[in-house]
Amino acid sequence: MELVYRSVVRRTSARMDTSRAEEWSYLVRDLDIDGVATLEGRLTGFGAGASMDGTPVPEEHMGAWQADEQERLASPVTLRLGLDGHLVACSVTTFSDSLPHRMLGLRIPPVRILPHDEWPIPGLANPFADLLPPEMEVDVACTARLVELHHHDARIAAEIETTGALRVRGGPAVHLSGMASWDAERGVLAHRELQARLTPSTPDPLQNPGILNIELHLV
Repeated sequence: MELVYRSVVRRTSARMDTSRAEEWSYLVRDLDIDGVATLEGRLTGFGAGASMDGTPVPEEHMGAWQADEQERLASPVTLRLGLDGHLVACSVTTFSDSLPHRMLGLRIPPVRILPHDEWPIPGLANPFADLLPPEMEVDVACTARLVELHHHDARIAAEIETTGALRVRGGPAVHLSGMASWDAERGVLAHRELQARLTPSTPDPLQNPGILNIELHLV
Protein backbone atom coordinates (compact mmCIF):
# COMPACT_ATOMS: atom_id res chain seq x y z
CA MET A 1 0.00 0.00 0.00
CA GLU A 2 1.30 3.44 -0.90
CA LEU A 3 -0.15 6.79 0.20
CA VAL A 4 0.82 10.28 -0.96
CA TYR A 5 0.29 13.28 1.33
CA ARG A 6 0.88 16.97 0.70
CA SER A 7 1.50 19.34 3.62
CA VAL A 8 1.53 23.14 3.68
CA VAL A 9 2.92 24.98 6.70
CA ARG A 10 2.24 28.72 6.92
CA ARG A 11 3.71 31.05 9.53
CA THR A 12 2.07 34.45 9.90
CA SER A 13 3.72 37.11 12.06
CA ALA A 14 3.58 40.89 12.41
CA ARG A 15 5.74 41.65 9.35
CA MET A 16 6.68 38.39 7.65
CA ASP A 17 4.67 35.51 6.20
CA THR A 18 6.30 32.26 5.11
CA SER A 19 4.95 29.07 3.56
CA ARG A 20 6.48 25.68 2.96
CA ALA A 21 4.92 22.85 0.94
CA GLU A 22 6.10 19.24 0.93
CA GLU A 23 4.74 16.16 -0.81
CA TRP A 24 5.70 12.74 0.55
CA SER A 25 5.00 9.25 -0.75
CA TYR A 26 4.67 6.65 2.02
CA LEU A 27 5.13 2.98 1.19
CA VAL A 28 3.99 0.43 3.78
CA ARG A 29 6.99 -1.88 4.24
CA ASP A 30 5.73 -4.07 7.06
CA LEU A 31 2.83 -4.75 9.44
CA ASP A 32 3.73 -6.50 12.68
CA ILE A 33 1.58 -8.74 14.86
CA ASP A 34 0.77 -5.79 17.15
CA GLY A 35 -0.86 -3.88 14.30
CA VAL A 36 1.96 -1.38 13.85
CA ALA A 37 2.87 -0.54 10.25
CA THR A 38 6.35 0.53 9.16
CA LEU A 39 6.21 3.21 6.47
CA GLU A 40 9.03 4.49 4.29
CA GLY A 41 8.51 8.10 3.21
CA ARG A 42 10.23 9.76 0.26
CA LEU A 43 10.02 13.40 -0.75
CA THR A 44 8.28 13.81 -4.14
CA GLY A 45 7.70 17.58 -4.18
CA PHE A 46 8.85 20.75 -2.43
CA GLY A 47 8.17 24.48 -2.62
CA ALA A 48 8.41 27.58 -0.42
CA GLY A 49 7.56 31.27 -0.45
CA ALA A 50 7.83 34.36 1.75
CA SER A 51 6.69 37.95 1.93
CA MET A 52 7.88 40.92 4.00
CA ASP A 53 5.39 43.68 4.84
CA GLY A 54 3.12 42.27 2.15
CA THR A 55 5.80 42.28 -0.58
CA PRO A 56 6.74 38.83 -1.93
CA VAL A 57 10.39 37.84 -1.66
CA PRO A 58 11.71 37.47 -5.26
CA GLU A 59 11.79 33.87 -6.43
CA GLU A 60 15.43 34.16 -7.46
CA HIS A 61 16.31 34.84 -3.82
CA MET A 62 14.58 31.60 -2.78
CA GLY A 63 15.80 29.32 -5.56
CA ALA A 64 19.18 28.26 -4.16
CA TRP A 65 17.75 27.69 -0.68
CA GLN A 66 14.88 25.59 -2.07
CA ALA A 67 17.33 23.44 -4.02
CA ASP A 68 19.45 22.92 -0.90
CA GLU A 69 16.40 21.99 1.16
CA GLN A 70 15.14 19.53 -1.44
CA GLU A 71 18.56 17.88 -1.53
CA ARG A 72 18.74 17.78 2.28
CA LEU A 73 15.36 16.06 2.50
CA ALA A 74 16.24 13.46 -0.15
CA SER A 75 16.95 10.71 2.40
CA PRO A 76 13.96 8.44 3.19
CA VAL A 77 12.07 8.83 6.46
CA THR A 78 10.81 5.87 8.47
CA LEU A 79 7.55 6.01 10.44
CA ARG A 80 5.89 3.43 12.66
CA LEU A 81 2.15 4.00 12.70
CA GLY A 82 -0.48 1.99 14.56
CA LEU A 83 -3.65 0.90 12.80
CA ASP A 84 -5.52 3.14 15.27
CA GLY A 85 -3.63 6.16 13.88
CA HIS A 86 -1.18 6.43 16.76
CA LEU A 87 2.31 7.53 15.69
CA VAL A 88 4.72 5.17 17.46
CA ALA A 89 8.05 6.45 16.08
CA CYS A 90 9.53 8.85 13.53
CA SER A 91 13.14 8.67 12.33
CA VAL A 92 13.49 12.47 12.14
CA THR A 93 13.23 14.45 15.35
CA THR A 94 13.78 18.16 14.63
CA PHE A 95 10.65 20.31 14.81
CA SER A 96 10.49 21.52 11.19
CA ASP A 97 11.56 18.23 9.60
CA SER A 98 9.28 15.99 11.65
CA LEU A 99 6.14 18.18 11.65
CA PRO A 100 4.68 17.01 8.28
CA HIS A 101 5.15 13.36 9.31
CA ARG A 102 3.82 13.78 12.83
CA MET A 103 0.62 15.27 11.41
CA LEU A 104 -0.22 11.73 10.24
CA GLY A 105 -0.57 10.64 13.86
CA LEU A 106 -4.20 10.97 14.96
CA ARG A 107 -5.33 8.26 17.36
CA ILE A 108 -8.83 6.82 16.97
CA PRO A 109 -10.24 4.89 19.97
CA PRO A 110 -10.46 1.10 19.50
CA VAL A 111 -14.00 1.10 20.90
CA ARG A 112 -17.25 2.31 19.35
CA ILE A 113 -17.66 6.09 19.44
CA LEU A 114 -20.66 8.26 18.66
CA PRO A 115 -20.95 11.89 17.51
CA HIS A 116 -19.84 14.33 20.26
CA ASP A 117 -17.84 11.67 22.13
CA GLU A 118 -14.44 12.91 23.34
CA TRP A 119 -11.18 11.13 24.09
CA PRO A 120 -7.72 12.24 25.29
CA ILE A 121 -5.08 12.61 22.59
CA PRO A 122 -1.82 13.64 24.32
CA GLY A 123 0.19 12.91 21.16
CA LEU A 124 -1.34 16.05 19.61
CA ALA A 125 1.11 18.12 21.64
CA ASN A 126 4.30 16.13 20.92
CA PRO A 127 5.57 18.13 17.91
CA PHE A 128 5.16 21.45 19.71
CA ALA A 129 6.93 20.74 23.01
CA ASP A 130 10.19 22.12 21.55
CA LEU A 131 8.57 25.56 21.21
CA LEU A 132 8.56 25.98 24.98
CA PRO A 133 11.58 26.58 27.24
CA PRO A 134 13.43 23.29 27.85
CA GLU A 135 13.72 21.59 31.24
CA MET A 136 10.57 23.24 32.59
CA GLU A 137 7.47 21.51 33.88
CA VAL A 138 4.76 21.53 31.22
CA ASP A 139 1.07 20.77 31.69
CA VAL A 140 -0.52 19.09 28.67
CA ALA A 141 -4.26 18.82 28.02
CA CYS A 142 -5.37 17.68 24.55
CA THR A 143 -8.65 16.14 23.44
CA ALA A 144 -10.35 14.98 20.26
CA ARG A 145 -14.10 15.01 19.61
CA LEU A 146 -16.12 13.21 16.95
CA VAL A 147 -18.20 15.99 15.39
CA GLU A 148 -20.11 13.93 12.83
CA LEU A 149 -20.12 11.02 10.39
CA HIS A 150 -21.06 11.66 6.77
CA HIS A 151 -20.62 10.27 3.27
CA HIS A 152 -17.93 11.80 1.05
CA ASP A 153 -17.17 10.45 -2.43
CA ALA A 154 -19.20 7.32 -1.60
CA ARG A 155 -17.13 6.75 1.56
CA ILE A 156 -17.93 7.22 5.23
CA ALA A 157 -15.87 10.05 6.71
CA ALA A 158 -15.50 10.97 10.37
CA GLU A 159 -15.04 14.67 11.11
CA ILE A 160 -12.89 15.12 14.22
CA GLU A 161 -12.19 18.30 16.17
CA THR A 162 -8.89 18.55 18.05
CA THR A 163 -8.03 21.06 20.77
CA GLY A 164 -5.19 21.30 23.24
CA ALA A 165 -2.71 23.35 25.17
CA LEU A 166 0.81 23.04 26.55
CA ARG A 167 1.41 25.36 29.49
CA VAL A 168 4.54 26.19 31.45
CA ARG A 169 3.46 27.09 34.97
CA GLY A 170 3.80 30.82 35.26
CA GLY A 171 5.17 31.05 31.71
CA PRO A 172 4.19 30.76 28.04
CA ALA A 173 1.71 28.36 26.48
CA VAL A 174 1.02 26.82 23.08
CA HIS A 175 -2.66 26.63 22.09
CA LEU A 176 -3.75 24.10 19.45
CA SER A 177 -6.99 23.86 17.49
CA GLY A 178 -7.93 22.01 14.34
CA MET A 179 -10.15 19.65 12.36
CA ALA A 180 -9.49 16.32 10.68
CA SER A 181 -11.34 14.02 8.29
CA TRP A 182 -10.80 10.29 8.79
CA ASP A 183 -11.69 7.85 5.99
CA ALA A 184 -13.49 5.29 8.14
CA GLU A 185 -13.71 2.66 5.41
CA ARG A 186 -10.01 2.69 4.40
CA GLY A 187 -8.76 3.50 7.88
CA VAL A 188 -6.57 6.41 6.73
CA LEU A 189 -6.35 10.12 7.43
CA ALA A 190 -7.87 12.03 4.50
CA HIS A 191 -7.38 15.65 5.56
CA ARG A 192 -6.20 17.58 8.58
CA GLU A 193 -5.80 21.21 9.62
CA LEU A 194 -4.12 22.43 12.78
CA GLN A 195 -3.28 25.89 14.15
CA ALA A 196 -0.63 26.55 16.80
CA ARG A 197 -0.48 29.86 18.64
CA LEU A 198 2.06 30.86 21.31
CA THR A 199 0.98 33.13 24.19
CA PRO A 200 1.71 35.63 25.49
CA SER A 201 2.55 37.30 22.19
CA THR A 202 4.97 40.21 21.91
CA PRO A 203 4.70 43.38 19.78
CA ASP A 204 8.35 42.97 18.78
CA PRO A 205 8.16 41.67 15.17
CA LEU A 206 11.54 39.94 15.48
CA GLN A 207 10.55 37.99 18.60
CA ASN A 208 6.86 37.38 17.91
CA PRO A 209 6.56 33.78 16.67
CA GLY A 210 3.18 34.52 15.08
CA ILE A 211 0.63 31.85 14.19
CA LEU A 212 1.47 28.52 12.62
CA ASN A 213 -1.13 26.93 10.32
CA ILE A 214 -0.57 23.37 9.08
CA GLU A 215 -2.67 21.62 6.45
CA LEU A 216 -2.26 18.01 5.37
CA HIS A 217 -4.28 16.13 2.78
CA LEU A 218 -4.22 12.81 1.00
CA VAL A 219 -3.42 13.30 -2.70
